[in-house]
Amino acid sequence: EVYHFELDVQGAGFEFQPGDSVAVQPRNRREDVEMMASVLGVDLATLLDIRPAEPGAMGTAPAPLCGWGARSVAEVLASHCDFMGTPRRYFFHLLSFYCSDEVQKE
Repeated sequence: EVYHFELDVQGAGFEFQPGDSVAVQPRNRREDVEMMASVLGVDLATLLDIRPAEPGAMGTAPAPLCGWGARSVAEVLASHCDFMGTPRRYFFHLLSFYCSDEVQKE
């Protein structure tokens, strides 16, 4: 799908040239984040340091949260998880790199 947006960047404090691009990153609603944390049984304030179970295990696969330091459960669920959509198989493939339990890896 293609959408047309017009953004007013006057006074934004940066130069904008025709052809520049803008990233729009959606966030999950706070009530959905709270619901997911409740379902998972985790505290939103808990800090996570996300890394593969084995160093180098992911090869060239993207690791968007690795190396950023600790992030709160609230931030990870709000900004980095699409838990309202249907996951693709590739998601589960990537998730397996973070599992140490063989059953969970399957």
